[in-house]
Parts: sequence; C-alpha cells; structure tokens
Amino acid sequence: MIEDVEGETPRLEGDARPTQFFYVYEQGGAIVGWALGAERGNDAGYVAVDRVIVHPDHRRCGVARALVERVLADHADIEVLMAAWDPELVPFYESLGFRELEDGTMSKSPPH
Repeated sequence: MIEDVEGETPRLEGDARPTQFFYVYEQGGAIVGWALGAERGNDAGYVAVDRVIVHPDHRRCGVARALVERVLADHADIEVLMAAWDPELVPFYESLGFRELEDGTMSKSPPH
C-alpha cells in the first residue's frame, strides 16, 4: 500500500529545498520503501524526484515501480525529472517512459 504522508515531510541533510510530496510503501505494517520530491521554483514547470529508496529485502519486488508510478500519476500534467544515481537503474526508468538526458538526468514529459 502506498500512502501520501501529510504534514511535516522530511528534508535531506543540507537541503534547503522544501519537500512537497512524501510517499511511503507499506507491507505487513512496515515501511519498505519511500519516495520524496517537489515542484521546483515558481512556475518551474517540472517536478524533481529527490529520492526513491527501497529496503534491500524488498528490491526487485515492484516497490520502486509502484512508488514512481504514483509520482507520475499525481504529476501527470508536468515534466518529472529524477537522477539515476546508479547507471544500472537507467533501463528501469526507461521502462517507465523516462528518457536519459545528456547530463544523466532522467526525464518524463507529460503526454501532449
């Protein structure tokens, strides 16, 4: 189950940018994954996904896919950007419709 956590959302250490969404994936009463990010700037025109984290015991079980799909569903009318910290994750993001930009950022534009 994915839950949108309302109220105070976490900040990454040293990050002054506000977090506007924080989703957790729960299984058996435990949080096994989470995603956070925010729309950037005034009328920036994109959403930045700062982190998608999955507990090692729950990787390759659809948790990250479900979290990213939720982000895409909730922000379907705006470009979604995320960094593929691990080059091995590029095919995963491409399978969700992202394309890799020259700087390594993954981008998914809204349908036209």
